[in-house]
Amino acid sequence: MRKWIWRILMLLYLGAVALLCFANLGSTAPQGDIFGIPADKIAHFSLFLPFPILAWGCFGADNGNILRILPRIALIFIAGILLGFFTEYIQGYLPGRCREMLDFLADYCGITASCLGITIIKLCVPGD
Repeated sequence: MRKWIWRILMLLYLGAVALLCFANLGSTAPQGDIFGIPADKIAHFSLFLPFPILAWGCFGADNGNILRILPRIALIFIAGILLGFFTEYIQGYLPGRCREMLDFLADYCGITASCLGITIIKLCVPGD
């Protein structure tokens, strides 16, 4: 039953990513800088940060040794990178949207940070 909750959350998340990445939202993109980082890049980082956590809940929730955890994290990482790449790639073909590789870099950073966090927690926190 618990995996179904994760899967429903993942579907809702993917719907939100599709809406935010593909809809023509006009001038509602975040503007300005936060600590010298463009707000748009922080939004991309934040948008892709939950993907590995939700994917782990859907498919990888397992404690155990490094040989069971790392391949799952690697697959989740690759899936997240592909999601980030293809959302940026498709945006280049949509009216009112543009393809920007710095957005993909921000997506990559969010996915990487989340995958590292999951790995550290699963390998270092006893009983989790």
